[in-house]
Amino acid sequence: MNTSKRVLCIALALVLLASVFAFADNEESDYLDKDNYIKLGLYYGTTNYASSITINSDYGFNVYEESSGVLVNHIDDTSISFDLSDSDVSGYIYMSAAEDPDSRLITMKTDRDSSFKTYRDGIYLIFRNGFRVINYLTLEHYVWGIVNREMSSRNPEEALRAQAIAARTYALYIKNNSSSHSSMGFDLCSTTHCQVYGGVASENSVTTQACKDTEGLIMTYDGEAIYAVFSANSGGGYTMSVYDAWGIDMEKHPYLQSVEDPYTPEHRWETTYLFSELADRLKTKLGLDIGDIVKVEVSDTNSFGAVTGLLLTGTNGQKRIPRSQIMSTFNLKSTFFCIGNDGYNEITKAEATPEYTYVLTTNGVQQVASSLLYIYNGSTTSKMAITKANSYSMTNDVCTDGYCYMRGIGFGHGIGMSQNGAITMARDYGMTYDQILNFYYTDITIENYR
Repeated sequence: MNTSKRVLCIALALVLLASVFAFADNEESDYLDKDNYIKLGLYYGTTNYASSITINSDYGFNVYEESSGVLVNHIDDTSISFDLSDSDVSGYIYMSAAEDPDSRLITMKTDRDSSFKTYRDGIYLIFRNGFRVINYLTLEHYVWGIVNREMSSRNPEEALRAQAIAARTYALYIKNNSSSHSSMGFDLCSTTHCQVYGGVASENSVTTQACKDTEGLIMTYDGEAIYAVFSANSGGGYTMSVYDAWGIDMEKHPYLQSVEDPYTPEHRWETTYLFSELADRLKTKLGLDIGDIVKVEVSDTNSFGAVTGLLLTGTNGQKRIPRSQIMSTFNLKSTFFCIGNDGYNEITKAEATPEYTYVLTTNGVQQVASSLLYIYNGSTTSKMAITKANSYSMTNDVCTDGYCYMRGIGFGHGIGMSQNGAITMARDYGMTYDQILNFYYTDITIENYR
């Protein structure tokens, strides 16, 4: 009988006895503090299950039932292997038994890996015709593996500290709120869909120190962790509100407002698509077939000039791509772009009138159409003029000649903290992490979540 089957033979009995059985030698490890852990999806989905797994720990393993957090066994063996005959290990966490939490390292290799990779804390397995493999690790250890992937260790300390707090807050928000991964048994994935994570190989001593310097700190609004989204480069001289970028009502995330951003350096990009390439992307990314594309046009923009709707006309019909799908479908750096029919159109600085303004009222932050704002001085009423002086003017053609030329600015969705801006604020202006975060996120509090 292999080790995994032996574990499960005694596991059920121990779970039944959990209420009366005491692990007197190590009481602190009897139960996992589940609130302190993140479940991070590594291998999942019907085409990405693992069929065989080997895990190693120099200190052996403590095995926990995930649903209850109860310790069900300790394994002295330093190496365990699983295959498809071991479906009964589903629902259990194999945690490194090292006493020092920072020494809990597990090396793992699956049939999808060419070599062993190292992860912190534990490995959680779910069986569904193969193994969903999930890294079960503390929130702090998770952040250690994020910051160096999201912001280079060569950047200023205060920018790295701001990034650590943003990454920690984002993870806690996603854990506390239902995410697209919840039905698969974990909180976040390890790709750009959530935050990029590569295990211990992602860590760096400089960025880890920034995490330790801010350990436990998160951003809150009304006492809850905020949806701390961030992007590489805001572009356009302003960050975008969550409404402008994604069409989400401001009442859901009142701290994600648009702010004038003089700190982010301009980032320009260009790309060209053949109509046939656009048609291929519609098929592969969205499963849509509108035939041979004959026309591409910008159908909608927001008050900044960012594209919120891209209309493609084909021989079999039309499809409007909404703002939420534009970047991922066409692999664009931002939605702040213009299109040209026979070359790249210019992007010039100009004033822009925002479609909506956000007003603080007795009922909280309210979204109001700019055209409806007036000022009363006690005797007369006049319309309030609102402009964004540091914005850009876009010129768009209707593309009909088989090519679509795209020129844009910014990198990412443009909501919340601009990483390039945070670096400039710390490097050139000596600003601290709390000044950076309070600049990009409106009316937040920085506090210890524990």
